[in-house]
Amino acid sequence: MEAKKTHRLYGPDAVRCVACFLVLSVHFFLNNGFYYEEVAGPRMVIMVMMRSSFMICVPLFLLLTGYLMRNKKLSGSYYPKGIKTLAVYLLASVACIIARLIIDKGIDPKTTWLGILSFAGAPYSWYIEMYVGLFLLIPFLNVLFHALPSKKAHLALIGTLLFLTSVPQFFNSFNLVDPAWWSDPVSSNTYQRILPQWWKSIYPITYYYIGAYIGEYKVKLRPVQGRLMLLSALLLNGVYNYWRSRYAPSFIWGEWAEWGAMLILVPAVLAFLLLVNKEGSHAPAFWKKTVGLISDLSLGIYLNSYIFDRVFYPVLSRKVPVMQDRLPYYFVIVPAVFLCSMILSGAMEVIYRVCYKLIKALIDRFSKKKPPETTAGEPPVKSAAE
Repeated sequence: MEAKKTHRLYGPDAVRCVACFLVLSVHFFLNNGFYYEEVAGPRMVIMVMMRSSFMICVPLFLLLTGYLMRNKKLSGSYYPKGIKTLAVYLLASVACIIARLIIDKGIDPKTTWLGILSFAGAPYSWYIEMYVGLFLLIPFLNVLFHALPSKKAHLALIGTLLFLTSVPQFFNSFNLVDPAWWSDPVSSNTYQRILPQWWKSIYPITYYYIGAYIGEYKVKLRPVQGRLMLLSALLLNGVYNYWRSRYAPSFIWGEWAEWGAMLILVPAVLAFLLLVNKEGSHAPAFWKKTVGLISDLSLGIYLNSYIFDRVFYPVLSRKVPVMQDRLPYYFVIVPAVFLCSMILSGAMEVIYRVCYKLIKALIDRFSKKKPPETTAGEPPVKSAAE
C-alpha cells in the first residue's frame, strides 16, 4: 500500500481536495444564518451565487467514486477495503460526541453515544450512510456497466438515469397554471409534475456511472473551453437560484437545488473533467505531497469540521450580528475550520494506523500454524521438501 503512493495520480487527489473545501464552504452558509434571511440586496446575490456554485462538492466525490471503482469485482478482498471508511467515521463520531457533551448542556449521553449506530454520531455523516450502501452495490453496478456491449449502450444507461433522477427535479418545479407565477415564482410553491420522479433519490448511482464512463473512455475537455463552460454553468445555476428565491423571506431550497439536480450535475461534471485530468507534472513536489495528504485526510476533515463549526461560527455571530456583514469572513472562517479539521484528522489517521498494525500483528500471530504434535521422544515429521 505504501509503495503505490509514489505512483498516485494528481488529478483524483485534486478532486478530493477541492470537493472537501467546497463542502466546508457550503457549511459556511448553513452555520452563519444565511437560510433565515430575505433574499434581497447585493450581498445576498453574491451569497446565493457562491452557495449555488459550492453545491458541486458532493457530486465531485460521487463522480470520483465511479471513476476509481469501476473495475472492482465481487471478491473476498473487496469488502475489507471499506473498513477504513468506517474506522474514520467511528473516530470522528467519538470526537464529535465528546465535543457535543462539552458544548451542549443537558443532552442525554446515552442517546448520543447510541447515535453512532444510526450514523448520527458525527452530525455530518449522512454521506457515510449513503456511501456504505453505494460501496456494497459497487461490484454489482460494475457487472452491469461492463456487460453493456458498447459506448452507445453506456450512454443509454446514463441517459436513462438522468431522465429518472436529474431531469425531473428541474422540469417538475414550475407552475404551469398561473401565468403570473413566472414573474414572481415566490408567490406559489404549487408545481405541476410532468415527468416521473419516484427514482430521483438514486442520484448517487447516476453520478457513479457518469464517473465510470469518464474513466472508461478517457473523456477530456480542452482547458480554455472547459473553464468557459464551467463558468457559464455556475453562473446560470446561481442566477436561477436567485430568481427562484428573489425577495423571499428566506432562501428557497427546492428540488432544482438538490445534489442530483440538473443545474448542479452539469457544472459538477465539467469541474470534475477539468480537475481529474490534471497531471500535476509541473507542480512542485511539496505541493503534490500536500495535495496528496489533504486527499488522504479529506473524509476526516469533512466529518470533523462539525466540531470547529461549533467553535468558530457562534463567535462570528456574536461579533458580527448582521448576517450580510459576515460575507467577508468566509475567507477567514472556512480556511480556519479546514486547517483545524485537517490537524484533528491527521491525529486520527495516526491512531488508525497504530490500531491497524496492532490488530494485524495479533491476527498474524494467532493465525500461524502450530507444529504437528509428536509422541514423546520422536522427532517431528518433516515434509518431503525438507
